[in-house]
Amino acid sequence: MPFDWGEYLRIAEFLQLQSGHGFTQEGAFRCAVSRSYYAVYCSARNHARDHNNFRPTGLPQDHVNLQKHLQGQGKTGIARKLDDLRRWRNTCDYDDSVDETQHDLSTMATLAIWTAGHVLRKLA
Repeated sequence: MPFDWGEYLRIAEFLQLQSGHGFTQEGAFRCAVSRSYYAVYCSARNHARDHNNFRPTGLPQDHVNLQKHLQGQGKTGIARKLDDLRRWRNTCDYDDSVDETQHDLSTMATLAIWTAGHVLRKLA
C-alpha cells in the first residue's frame, strides 16, 4: 500500500506543540514547516501524475516542474501555495536563522500547517 503523504501534516501538527523533549521549540517548528511542505508536494505530485499526466523524474527540478504543471492546469492557487511552502521549507531546512521580517518561526509553522491542510483538502 502506498504511503499516505498526508501523514506528514499530522506529524507537523504534533511537532508544532512539542518542545523540551530533547529538542528545542525552534527545531520542532522548523521540522513542522518542512513536513508540511512535503505533505503537499508529494500528494500534489502523485495526484498530478495519476490524473493530469505529470511525469516526475525523481530529480530536484521536479519541485519547480510540478508548480509549472499545476499552473498549466489552471491550478494557480495550489501552485502559489506550494511555492510559499517551498520557500518557507528552504528557509527552515537551510538557513541558520529565520528572517523575522517575513514571519516569526511560530507564525511560519502555523501558516505552513494551515496552508498544507487547505491544499490537501483541495486535492482530495
